[in-house]
Amino acid sequence: MDGADGNGDGIKDPQNIDDASLAAARYLCASSSMSTPATWRAAVQSYNNSSPYTALAAGRQ
Repeated sequence: MDGADGNGDGIKDPQNIDDASLAAARYLCASSSMSTPATWRAAVQSYNNSSPYTALAAGRQ
């Protein structure tokens, strides 16, 4: 998946938090509907297939 220009400066910079956040959101939404806890979990695990990572992303450590 291509990057994103989250701050509207015309540059897709993965080191810029706005650009990186938008790119990550697009990636997650493209992989699953994220409308339920199960589909949210599936989307996060498509990014990093690790139960500890998913728990950390969910705020459960």
